[in-house]
Amino acid sequence: MDNQIGSTDEDIAYGIAINSTSTYMYVVGYAKDPFQGFSVLGTSSSFRGKLDTATGTVQSAICINIDGINYMYGITMDSSDNTYFVGGYSSSLGYNGNAQIGSYDCTISKYDAAGNGIRHKTAGNNNNDWFYRVTVDTAGNVYAVGISVIDGSKTFGGASYYDQRDGVVQGYSSTGTEVMNPIM
Repeated sequence: MDNQIGSTDEDIAYGIAINSTSTYMYVVGYAKDPFQGFSVLGTSSSFRGKLDTATGTVQSAICINIDGINYMYGITMDSSDNTYFVGGYSSSLGYNGNAQIGSYDCTISKYDAAGNGIRHKTAGNNNNDWFYRVTVDTAGNVYAVGISVIDGSKTFGGASYYDQRDGVVQGYSSTGTEVMNPIM
């Protein structure tokens, strides 16, 4: 299989996940131009493309548009083929109902197998934060890892910093409740 997904401008794919029956895959990243029929509202918008694993044919795509910058870096799937993807954004309007905390904030989103948005969470401090990878356990708890750049408060979700740039792990229960946020 050899296929291209994208637009006429810069598109970068960062993550890939294959469903439980290996019949399709999801690819996530960001686009700077209209992507698979979606307009890009800000500087860049994140995308999730669904492709047939045998042919590479694009089956569907979503584009998360905000007025600023939005990236998706990591994706995983659970046994029910729900997708969880993570990244970062910067927008004066926030992200899917969540107010912006700092310059860039971490994002984590859950979509069901039909492509409907289930939950969108943000995390961060007053500076720059991104999630890069995500995993889900058999109980449906979701864990994301990334980076947080220090701000005046020296905290990320209540945890104290060790250095100017620290690794972060954020955990959410299957219902979306925050369960952990250590700084590394």
